[in-house]
This record gives sequence, C-alpha cells and structure tokens, in this order.
Amino acid sequence: MTKRIVITMIILSLAMVFLSSQCGYLASQEEGKIERPLPVIRMDSLSVVGSNYVCEMTVQTPDLCWEIARYDIKEKGDTIFIQIIGQREKDAMCAQMIGTLQTKVPLKLKKAGTYTIKCWNSPDSTIDYTITTESQNKDNY
Repeated sequence: MTKRIVITMIILSLAMVFLSSQCGYLASQEEGKIERPLPVIRMDSLSVVGSNYVCEMTVQTPDLCWEIARYDIKEKGDTIFIQIIGQREKDAMCAQMIGTLQTKVPLKLKKAGTYTIKCWNSPDSTIDYTITTESQNKDNY
C-alpha cells in the first residue's frame, strides 16, 4: 500500500512539472513568485555603450504586475537568440489587462559582421532582426 502511494505521488509530481512547463510558467527561486517568458513585440533601438551593443526591446505582459526577472542569451554562429523572462508575485491582485515593459539587453559581439537577432515571441515563433555591425569590443570572450 505504501509503495503504491509513493508511486502515485511521483507520477503526480511529474505530471505537475510537465503541465507547468507546457503553460510557460516556471517556479521561481524566490518563494511566492512565478516566472515565464515574455513575448518580445519589437526591438526599439540598438546602440553602442562602451564596448557593448545594447538592444532596447518592448515585451508584452499578461497583466500589470509583471516585471523583468532576467534575459537568456544564446549564440550560435552569427545568430543570437534572446528570451526575456518575467516574474510576478503569485498572489498579487492586478488589473486584468495586457501591459508592456521595456528592457535593455547588452550584447557582446566578438567581431564586425552581419548578425541575426532572434527574439522569443512564442513557443513557435521569434521576431527576427538582421544587423550589420562594426564591433566595438576589442576583447574576444
């Protein structure tokens, strides 16, 4: 009987993890917060700051309680994938209306050239931008 309960609990736990990942919500490291990717709706500007390029982007939020938690950047050759992660208090009372936030994402480009920036918009799509740069970054990382 105890073995059956343990197996049932494991199956339920795995199901909860699977379902929460399918909904786009992730448990935050901080108690009482939820996280999820926020869709980028546009890149507002690209500027040079010191030895970095900075992309200013606008993301859409499900309600007005969301804030930027972090961004994930992955590079593959001359393609840069950017995903903005938002967070909100789990029990916060918010106006149920779609909002927007602006964020700045620093990019260290190793060399001058043409890059494709792919900004996460949904599980099946990205908003793509092509930029040609003259790298300001003297140090390769």
